[in-house]
Amino acid sequence: MKRYFFSCLLLALSLLFLAACDSRKPVSSRAMRASVIAALEKGRAYTIESIKPELHKLLEFLKSNPHVITPEVLAKAAERHATISDLGLGERFPVEFPLEDGNKFEVYIELFDGSESVGNSIEDAEAYFTLDVDRYPEDAGVADPDDVSKFQAHVAATEHNVRKGLYRDLESRRELALESKVNYLLFFVGGEERLSAANEAARYYEWLQSRPDVLKAQASMDAEYWWITKITVLVDKDSGNDEFEMYYGPNGSDGTANPFNGTTGFVFDGLSHNDASGIARTFPDINGPSGTPYIPIHPIAIEPLTPDSPAGFKVCAIEDDCTATKHKNNGNGTMNFYLNVHDIDSDMKYNRQYTFTILDNCSNDDDIYGDSGTISFGSAPICRTSIPNGADVMICLRKGTIAQADRNWSDPINDPPCPAGTACTL
Repeated sequence: MKRYFFSCLLLALSLLFLAACDSRKPVSSRAMRASVIAALEKGRAYTIESIKPELHKLLEFLKSNPHVITPEVLAKAAERHATISDLGLGERFPVEFPLEDGNKFEVYIELFDGSESVGNSIEDAEAYFTLDVDRYPEDAGVADPDDVSKFQAHVAATEHNVRKGLYRDLESRRELALESKVNYLLFFVGGEERLSAANEAARYYEWLQSRPDVLKAQASMDAEYWWITKITVLVDKDSGNDEFEMYYGPNGSDGTANPFNGTTGFVFDGLSHNDASGIARTFPDINGPSGTPYIPIHPIAIEPLTPDSPAGFKVCAIEDDCTATKHKNNGNGTMNFYLNVHDIDSDMKYNRQYTFTILDNCSNDDDIYGDSGTISFGSAPICRTSIPNGADVMICLRKGTIAQADRNWSDPINDPPCPAGTACTL
């Protein structure tokens, strides 16, 4: 009887032990994925701020499991960015979040473009993670909002960092001061707002109705346009990859009249958008490093040349840190900024005041590239750079019809070549 009693007791204890062990098992990735998808399907809409806790979860996972940064992921993060799918974490974390305005926020990590220690493995150098310092400066421990180059980063739990004594526990951090080149790997955890198809169509329609000259030009295949053929960012204004947008305004006699528009459809994010000719073009994803030329697959029409067109126009590049396609910068209404302007017709470069339409202030304002270009239709040459060497951005433009742009000015008879030595010669 005793033997039977002890056997039953042992069996019961064994079952209790197994049940306890099973209760400590992590939730399966399938169940976790189902719960994430269910939460998103309930219709919750996020803001850039309410996404932050979810990005913190991703950061905590990455710094504790740096092995998910495979050589392939490292290469993608260095070239452009690595998405949740690239990381193989689609069953643990949402790939994107729906935003209140109907757009989506794509989650990804990117490597600071000044990191020089990009080897085949994350173990080849010191490695750190932080939230995107441009979007979330307070969470990155930025002491001075006007200087995001100094912040605190989380130390990755790599064997390399443990061996050097940099990583002690999950709370290990280090203060960093970014320079143009650093000898460690710094990963930004963040993402980018993507325009929904509906919002993009509405934005384009609104812009089109305000430009009768564009509507008239679209009705004729013989109309000429100014086309963007190449863009080179010469001064990097972002610690990660640039969120590069181009804003437009008709010329004013003194630079303060006719302000730059407060919204834009010229978003260089690697996606398809309608240009001024009304045709969908692929806008290159303009990132670093500085000095890299970006040539569109097809030239991008920015302005028609018709009798109804303005006397000219001006363009200015902005690094978007707040809301995609909207200029938010230290105020509301119209604000004056001094830019170094290069007038295409006069070849003069000087400091001149320009007016910008600003939609709202923001926790992290957009950065205006310090140079713009004014373009007049009177005597402008066929091929020209709108901004000279030594400026923040070089924008290459060329006049021509849709037919000429379609063949990229390859006909030696009908397409006069760019003069030798022209900065925009392709």
